[in-house]
Amino acid sequence: MSTSAVFKVGLIAGLAAFCGGAAEPLPITRLAGATFKVKDLEQARQYYGKMLGYTDMSGVPTKSIYRLNDGQYLEFQAGAPDNFRLLYITMLTPNPEKLRVLLSQRGIRSTKAKGYITIKDPENNEIRFVRSLGTKEIHANGFSSHLLHIGVNSDHESDSLALYRDGLGFSEMLRGGPKPNEIRWVILNMPETPGDWVEVMVAREQPPAMRQHICFEVADTQSTYKELTSRGMPDRFKPFAAQNHRMIMNLRDPNGLRVEIMGETTR
Repeated sequence: MSTSAVFKVGLIAGLAAFCGGAAEPLPITRLAGATFKVKDLEQARQYYGKMLGYTDMSGVPTKSIYRLNDGQYLEFQAGAPDNFRLLYITMLTPNPEKLRVLLSQRGIRSTKAKGYITIKDPENNEIRFVRSLGTKEIHANGFSSHLLHIGVNSDHESDSLALYRDGLGFSEMLRGGPKPNEIRWVILNMPETPGDWVEVMVAREQPPAMRQHICFEVADTQSTYKELTSRGMPDRFKPFAAQNHRMIMNLRDPNGLRVEIMGETTR
């Protein structure tokens, strides 16, 4: 039996038992960020520090940490053999121990580590749940103060939705693709902070790394475009109207990670 199949059997069994009673909401408050390993850390520093304007808070040569606000961050570590690798996504919870118990009741296996608990999604992407990002002074001076979503790869749409939607309690907001009958992505809102998403990317013809991405939110894409081109962004990354009725820009960082910028509504 495949890893995905084993995952689904355990989750379905747990949810079947769980759904017989009243559902206690999971204490998951918001998307906190993501940690990546990259091939060229110095180029990542130039991109996120110089062009996007964030301050590196790591203080060490082997990684860079950027804070967007008091509850969100992005981290890049050196050492990827090729381009980049998603190490883990981080989400906030006020009570990791309680969350671990409730996850178990839903058939979701978690592992306890120092300061956090962790689970794996059907594609083996790690999700860590932490109480906070610490009290270190924040230098949130980049071009955006909100990490809107993380895009995760999925070759098993039903299994991914069984975890994120049915297990973790995210709500499906929108799904779509380039054609009316072609679904390439499913947007799932977090339960306590609907402005934070996970976007499940189900276009199986694309390699997993091509589907993984990060998304910043801004108020005005045109002014953001002008600001970033003045800092060295190629002018070909122009804003355009997306299917979710928002203006977006699609960039690539020096290690190949897609960086999406989402802004104002178009209707």
